[in-house]
Order: sequence, then C-alpha cells, then structure tokens
Amino acid sequence: MIRKKGGIWLGITYISKGNNVSLTNPSSRVSATRFLLRTGVRLGWGFFEELFIYLYIYIYMIFFIVTAFISIDYEIRKNQYENCIKKINETIKNNDIKNCEIIIVENNGNRKTYLEDLGCKFLYTNNNSLSNVNKGYKELQDVLDCIDEFKISDDDFIVKITGRYILDSDSEFMKELKNLEETKYDCIIKYGPYFKPVDYKMEDCITGLIGMRCKFVKKIEKPTLHECVEWKWGKVTYLIEDEKICKVKNLGINICPGNNEYFFV
Repeated sequence: MIRKKGGIWLGITYISKGNNVSLTNPSSRVSATRFLLRTGVRLGWGFFEELFIYLYIYIYMIFFIVTAFISIDYEIRKNQYENCIKKINETIKNNDIKNCEIIIVENNGNRKTYLEDLGCKFLYTNNNSLSNVNKGYKELQDVLDCIDEFKISDDDFIVKITGRYILDSDSEFMKELKNLEETKYDCIIKYGPYFKPVDYKMEDCITGLIGMRCKFVKKIEKPTLHECVEWKWGKVTYLIEDEKICKVKNLGINICPGNNEYFFV
C-alpha cells in the first residue's frame, strides 16, 4: 500500500484509471471519496483500510486568506502586499508545508488590480460599502465570503493574515502549521492584544496572524459597531477543546497596526 506523504491522492488517481483528482477542489475531493467507498464495498474493505486512513489524514487543505485594502497609500501598500506574499511562499517552502493555497481578498469592488499579478487566487468583495463602519466586521465578512466562494470545507484549516504584515523567516506559527497533520490542532493563536499579549486563554487575540479550522471560523460572531473583532475570534476558541489549541509564545510576524512602523510579535 502507498506510504508516501500525500500518497492517498496518487493512489486515487491510479485506482480511478487516470481520472485525476484536484486536492484544491472540494467537489473533486468528495467525488474521490465516493469512488473509494464504492470500490471498497466492491473489492473488500481490508484492501483499502490503510488507504482510508490516509484519506482521513490528508483530506483537509490549508488556506492562507490574505486580507488587503488598496484604496489608500497605493505604492506603500503595493510593496507591503508583494513582500507579504513573497514571505508566505518562502516560509511555506522552507517549512515544507503541503496541501496549501493562498487567497487574496480585497473589499473595494470587482476591478483589475496589481493583486492579480501576485500569483495567488483572489477575490474582490463589496464589503467596504457595508453600512457597518467597523473595519473588523468587514474583514471578517471578507473571510466568510472566501469560504463560500472557494467552497472551503469545515475541516480545512484557515490561516488569516493581514496583507501588510510580514512573516519572520523563523516563525513559530509556521513551524506549528508544518506539524498540523501530527498535532491535529484546531487553532494556532496568540492570545491578548498585540500591545499586551498573554499566554492564557481569553476573549482577545492577535488576528494579524491566526489559524483555525473552518468550522469554527464560521461560528465567529459579528462585532457590533464598537466591538473589536479580535474579541470575537478569541471568544469562539471557547468552543474548542483546550488540547486542540496551540498557544504560541510568539507568532513570528512583523506587524504595523495603524501605521507603517513594524514590530515583532
């Protein structure tokens, strides 16, 4: 039986006699699963036992959702977003992170922008026009719209990252993400506000870089006008078992909230 990492998908392609399976296409993954179930029933479960174990392990994807807003500071932000994507790709490669996809979402309407030249999937929304002026509300809606648009599955892992922020080459967050198949974490998080991070669970966190299973992201409450969206991301983690939460010491990212002066968290 196949033992190579990710070999489940090679196995499906082989067994289905050339019907290639796209790991990044949820409907294709479902079709592959149904195929294996039918074949398992026909030929006997014993032969497919190990194959089903691999299917369970590798069925999920990691989606990096990069939030962007390009209507101000055009050249500065263009440089920031280019550096952000470059660093994400670099750390993905250096940490040998498999089964991942980068999506850029921008909320000022559908038109052609330089974001389309960054080599990622992209989505334009109209959420900046929402009546609620809470920026965190609009950003959360952008993430939820990505989930709907790209048909991201409940067990897929969402990495939400602010597009102006730059990953550190030795990011602790990315190291934990690399080991996700073994640890089975449902959340990778740094609790507390960015100016006073903590090492314990609370209803506040840094959302410039945060990882969470899609099924929990979809349960995040929308903030009211005067609430911080960070409180809502923190609150939803109370639905996750403590042993399924990775509380990192440092995220390993350089952030610049409210200005262009970077510092490490």
